[in-house]
Amino acid sequence: MSKPDTFVECKDELLMKCFAIMIDNHWIASQLQDTDYSRTIELSNRSFLMQIEKEYHLRESYMDYIHRAIENGESSVCTMGFNNSCQYIERLYDYRSYSSLVQYIESRYDNATVEQKDTRLYIHATTKCVRNHLRPNIEVLREILKYSKAVTHVNSVIIDINNISDNPEHNNIIVTIKHNVSLVYSNWRVTEIRLDGTRTDSKSQFISF
Repeated sequence: MSKPDTFVECKDELLMKCFAIMIDNHWIASQLQDTDYSRTIELSNRSFLMQIEKEYHLRESYMDYIHRAIENGESSVCTMGFNNSCQYIERLYDYRSYSSLVQYIESRYDNATVEQKDTRLYIHATTKCVRNHLRPNIEVLREILKYSKAVTHVNSVIIDINNISDNPEHNNIIVTIKHNVSLVYSNWRVTEIRLDGTRTDSKSQFISF
């Protein structure tokens, strides 16, 4: 075996052991039912994971090491199982990868497309009930804020929603609603465009998320 292959194999073995140790710690703490000890372990595990992430960028691929730990017979990982072990690591990360964030947004907005340009995140979506979107989805904003703090800065979120209702009752119906949210200053503006072309721009207001 070549030297590079040996290095990669040793690195992968070490990373597998790191994830197994975190799950060992969590499993042992969960059996002791000591709240203070469990909190200490969780903080220690999260700090350890963030150090690993900073060096190896495993947010999208850590599951490979969980699989490997099970194949290697690591006891706590085998006891908890693959899904529960991954759920625990997800909880430690406490933020979504970009692909996971996009999937989450798509689950909250109909026909959503997501695009990041520099420090802006654009969400384009449709709806048949515009009244459900008079305010931006707070849970979505929280997930984007976590992503922004952990992965790459997102200063503002633009949510553009088109009304595709089959029954526009009158020319006063909102056909497009656009939210502009600043994650930096926690403020929000909304623009409503109606069927007759009328455009209404709100004043900037505080939004909590």
